[in-house]
Amino acid sequence: MALHEFTRQTHYGDPAAPTHWALMSPHGERCDLFFEVYPHLREHLRMTDDQLATYDQIEFDFAATSLAHSIAQQVVEIAPVRVTVHEILLPRGFVDANRIPEYAIRRVFPHDIPEGDRQLMYDLHRVNALEGMEKLLRGADYFLNVHTMADCNRLYPVMETPEVEDYILSYNDPALQIRSPKRQFQFVCGNPLKEYGDRLLMKCFETVFKREGYRFEYNNPYQVTPHVTLKQYFDWSNGTSFDVPKSHLATDENEIILTRLEESPSRIRRIGKMFADVCRLRTAMCNEQGQC
Repeated sequence: MALHEFTRQTHYGDPAAPTHWALMSPHGERCDLFFEVYPHLREHLRMTDDQLATYDQIEFDFAATSLAHSIAQQVVEIAPVRVTVHEILLPRGFVDANRIPEYAIRRVFPHDIPEGDRQLMYDLHRVNALEGMEKLLRGADYFLNVHTMADCNRLYPVMETPEVEDYILSYNDPALQIRSPKRQFQFVCGNPLKEYGDRLLMKCFETVFKREGYRFEYNNPYQVTPHVTLKQYFDWSNGTSFDVPKSHLATDENEIILTRLEESPSRIRRIGKMFADVCRLRTAMCNEQGQC
């Protein structure tokens, strides 16, 4: 059986322009398409339809794809570049495109699922999250890996998924969220032992974010570790990954319950402009000053 392609690309700007930016949204898709194509995989999940919908809404990167497109549109308005927005349509809560294959299948699937179904998900990950991304990034000058995250740190470790009701409660109980540390914008470009990101690009981020009055952190709570595919992305191109707290893109900036968030086009455009300004600065360094 042929594998379904879970990617979508949109191109912006002049295809003959000298600088090519790749903007990736690997976690921006809900699970509807995935289980429509492979309904038998849904049968392995020990959760009700309501639990599935809530879990999926918590797990996906709210507004990340809209933000990637907004950045791309605004980049080509202010700089002579070409931009590709690359969406991975695998749902993060079930097959995580940002993890290497050994960790990609989330633990909401029982450990005893048929080997053929496990291999199917491995193959979908390989084709869409690794081979497709390598082809894109080897042809790009720079990349931005676009993510959004909950405003508050969750109670469970990154690699663990407890009982689904406890997991949902950890995000949807206002009392738990209020007691949790608030997150800032985050750039993921290294770990305590090594820096992977483009240093000049990070200087551009620092310039723009300080000018606009936004606080940011490096590699907290996420880092470049062996179990994430981001480590390979840095082998294929120059760039960085970033996470935006979801409330910055929502109609109600004080809403902390993830299942209540609604996209704000005006706020998405405002945040997108900051990232577009960063791309413009880094492109100018390359095209005008030879600092590529």
